Amino acid sequence: MEYVKQTYSHLPVIVLTARYSLSSKEKCFKSGADDYLTKPFELLELELRISALLRRFDKEKILNLRELTIDLKNKLLLKNGIEIPVTGRTWALLCYFLENRNRVISKSQIIEHVWQDTVVSEDSIRAYVKELRKILPEGSIVTYKGRGYRFVG
Repeated sequence: MEYVKQTYSHLPVIVLTARYSLSSKEKCFKSGADDYLTKPFELLELELRISALLRRFDKEKILNLRELTIDLKNKLLLKNGIEIPVTGRTWALLCYFLENRNRVISKSQIIEHVWQDTVVSEDSIRAYVKELRKILPEGSIVTYKGRGYRFVG
């Protein structure tokens, strides 16, 4: 679990287990678990806990990617606590990558969702992706030649 929380700190984690002991619960919570549910459990209870976690994480709207903090509510990027100014388009592209995390998105999808009705060249998209790569942790954006980009942060 520690690996998951370090790598994907933005993801809420519910531990589903048959272990009832307090020491097991303590270990999980200290490792970064957000909730703990012992078997057997009702599916409705799991659904309610997932909904509650998602509401809480949605309100926070703060993501941590290694040394980078993304405050979605206030539209701020902080690297090691220092604000990094970004343009509106760069912010919109970052948000689109976050919404489509771990999915390959084509340049035409990026144009449709980020630029909407504005005409933009593929070179411009590459320039914005390059700008984000300078800000984001290394390896966060993967290029798939002829297919598009995948955000893995």
